[in-house]
Amino acid sequence: MHLFGLQVLTRCGSGAYGDVYYCQDASGKRVALKVIPKGKVGSGWERELKGITNYRRLAEDSPLLLNIFHVGEDESSFYYTMEPADNTGTEEKYTPDTLAARLAHGPLPSEKLQTTLKRLLECITALHKAGFAHRDIKPENILFVNGEPKLADLGLLSPLSGTLTQLAGTLDFLPPEERTGEGTGDSRESRQRNDLYAFGKIIYCCITGNGADQFPSLPQELPLTLQNKLFFRLALRLCDREPSRRLAELREVVASFENTVRMCQYGESFSDKLHYACSTLSRSFVFTCSRLFKSAVRHWLLTLLCVSVLGICVWYAWPRPPYDIAKEQTKPYRNNDLGIEMEIPVEWEILSSQTANEWLKELDDDEALSEQEKKRMEFFASIQELGCDYIICDYDAKNPDNITIQSVPVPGELLMETPDDELRIGMQQLFKGELGFDTKIYAFQRLTIAGHPCVFVDLSHVPGIRVNNYLFGLEDKCFAIALTAREETFFDRREQFQSILSTLQFSDKPGK
Repeated sequence: MHLFGLQVLTRCGSGAYGDVYYCQDASGKRVALKVIPKGKVGSGWERELKGITNYRRLAEDSPLLLNIFHVGEDESSFYYTMEPADNTGTEEKYTPDTLAARLAHGPLPSEKLQTTLKRLLECITALHKAGFAHRDIKPENILFVNGEPKLADLGLLSPLSGTLTQLAGTLDFLPPEERTGEGTGDSRESRQRNDLYAFGKIIYCCITGNGADQFPSLPQELPLTLQNKLFFRLALRLCDREPSRRLAELREVVASFENTVRMCQYGESFSDKLHYACSTLSRSFVFTCSRLFKSAVRHWLLTLLCVSVLGICVWYAWPRPPYDIAKEQTKPYRNNDLGIEMEIPVEWEILSSQTANEWLKELDDDEALSEQEKKRMEFFASIQELGCDYIICDYDAKNPDNITIQSVPVPGELLMETPDDELRIGMQQLFKGELGFDTKIYAFQRLTIAGHPCVFVDLSHVPGIRVNNYLFGLEDKCFAIALTAREETFFDRREQFQSILSTLQFSDKPGK
């Protein structure tokens, strides 16, 4: 039988787009002949023919690539002749030496593994750098010519810059996203990534002897040598199910392969293990971020709602810097009778006795005040009769927070010598009287502020109102500085109040 002037010695098999024959020309030279019917490649057969022609020019200058001798066509088909695989059979029966045939007997011998895989990676690198992608790398398409592995079955070979309209390749050697149609589309990058993914499956097949469909399981009888461990790890990185965690750039694959070979020869150092752990964490982080971003885009309305709620929570939960009166614009408060002065925020109002009386009268006439609020105003009026300065924190509020400074008709020495329990009981009884306050004391302690002793009391006379009272005992008199605030503003006011007290200063006069 003759085809295109060649004597057909045997039919080797069928590829994706044509039939392959082992032939001999008139001079006795043995070649492989591939015949591709134009009908099998459809209307794009001219593009496929052009791709083979361009590849031939590339292969002529590279010993890594399968050499093509002749390309031709007739009305029904086009064909090309190329280097045949080494014959592992007899003269009468040609048996091509392929990687699939070698793996049929088990994993590659350990001494052949590195050289075989290195040569294959060099072939892929040469193709990609020349602007091509193979698109169907698998053991059946890896031939051994003069003992060296080369990529064959160039029917699916395509320029990386071209555009293809259908999925190409063998399913077990394609990335999962390509099989499910979730890939990023046919492009230069995706075809290159597919070749590198297939190379990862080749590594797996070579070290285990398993088929690609069994990835990533390991045979029980597989020896766990350092070489097997390192190359299996490389295969896992090349064939990770998640594209964002996968080695998908040619330069990364080449560098990782070289590091794997180096570690096989010299051992895996601590820095190698650390680098691998860090790179794994980095890829996992990128993958997690990628998944979160895609999920956020897919559910954008829910994401917007969650981000808004989170922002509000962070706003309220984020620790604010403590209030510092030194950083505020302030004005001085002085009480010459008591011999004290301190700094207060400039927006706070200091009421004179006359203004305070008028303000209290207006509030007392307000029918909108509750009974508890009226009791509070009555209490302020009663202490105003004893002489009291008012500092209003929020003048426009209906029931404003305020600070009062007043004399207490108790000798200072007596206050300081009275036991704590007696003071607590006395204060509770003091406010019951005519006003009928049910006073609750939350904290009671003795302090020293600005070099003078005082008694601190945290209490509440009516629900919703908190009072922080500082009673200073001097030699012949006492005075109180008290913050009264609504519960909703109390904690912020208390912080301001404590910062203001840090500016409190005494003259020598009151202490004598």
